[in-house]
Amino acid sequence: MFNKYYDKHVREVCHGVKERDPMAIKEMAQFFLNLEVINKGSILVPAPQHEGYAIYTKEIAEIITDQVGCTIADVLKSKPRKTLYEQKANKEKAILRFELISSVDGTEIYFLDNVINTGTTFREANRLLQGRLKPLVYAIS
Repeated sequence: MFNKYYDKHVREVCHGVKERDPMAIKEMAQFFLNLEVINKGSILVPAPQHEGYAIYTKEIAEIITDQVGCTIADVLKSKPRKTLYEQKANKEKAILRFELISSVDGTEIYFLDNVINTGTTFREANRLLQGRLKPLVYAIS
């Protein structure tokens, strides 16, 4: 169900998405569509990037929504920060605080992100949504 981040092509797609490459974004969206777990009643919560809001994850969610007709709930924000990778590389304690700006109702709520490593991002989002999120990630690091 998940790709391994250290596979060369997977890593290239992940980096392409972070660089806002439209082809990489489309490829990642197609991966999620091919899983066939998202349906019209699904809700996609895109992960905010280090800028403080969802950018490329929202673009991916929009492609999926165009195909499936599901809903995007862009409800998580944060203050701009260093990436978690940069924080860890600088031997800083990885700090991530999201704010829930709107409620989300539904039973099929997916947290859409490109890579999961330690699970810090997912756990923070899931805490705010009271444990109702299902991870929807492209790769595991």
